[in-house]
Amino acid sequence: MVGEMRDTETISTVITAAETGHLVFSTLHTNNSSQTIDRIIDAFPSGQHKQVRAQLAQVLRAIVSLRLIPKADNSGLTAAVEILRNTPRVAKLIEDGAIKDIPEEIEGSVAHFRMQSLNQSLVALIVNGAVTYAEAMAASQDSDDLSLKLRKLFPAVEEKARGGLMPSTADFAEIQELMGVKKAYEEQEEKYRLRLGEKDEQIAQLEDDLAALRRQMTDEGGTLQAARTETEKLRKEIEFMKKDRDEKLRVLQERIKELSSQMADSRSKTPAPPAEQKSGFFKR
Repeated sequence: MVGEMRDTETISTVITAAETGHLVFSTLHTNNSSQTIDRIIDAFPSGQHKQVRAQLAQVLRAIVSLRLIPKADNSGLTAAVEILRNTPRVAKLIEDGAIKDIPEEIEGSVAHFRMQSLNQSLVALIVNGAVTYAEAMAASQDSDDLSLKLRKLFPAVEEKARGGLMPSTADFAEIQELMGVKKAYEEQEEKYRLRLGEKDEQIAQLEDDLAALRRQMTDEGGTLQAARTETEKLRKEIEFMKKDRDEKLRVLQERIKELSSQMADSRSKTPAPPAEQKSGFFKR
């Protein structure tokens, strides 16, 4: 636990400790997750930024940004919480230096990775009656975006806080504002459709790659089966040749034995040569 990362030496020590397998908790005085990442990177010389981004993309686990807001019943303070988790997409954005795209990734990953932006947390606090509309607007870094979210998700809450959808029936400015809101929604929906289209293309490419890999495995499997068949054929031929060789060797050995026996019999039947007559002094 490091109380606060105030200087480059402390931040470097924290990153090194995390790289060596330690779970490190620390704090930093920033307004949101994106600013936290920028503050860590900017603490180092510009020549080290690429290395620090790569290290941070690897060791970061999560960033929780808190903003204390007075409760609606004036009983104390409650926290609006922004949560960033280091998903593969977030790690890629950090490594590439695309920190400005992280807020959009946070808001688009609520359901899957349980992340949320500060404005999304404020919406939840307003809807649940934990804080007032005015306090939430004062605490938000982008009050227009918060208003848009409330109009889209909980229009009744926004209308009540603003004193009605259109305070004056003759005020065209309110209609123009609503048209602007509608346009903003349409642009956001178009952006989401484009992102979904990109995801669909990625999925289609992955499916094509998987099909190609399966075909390759099938082809390799056919080649392997042919090799196994050829190997089995050669093995059988070798066994046949071994048996044929053993049989011929057996017949040859028997023939040698037979010839040896015949030679022994012929030698036993041949008469011995007559003994030479002795001569000389002992001749009789």
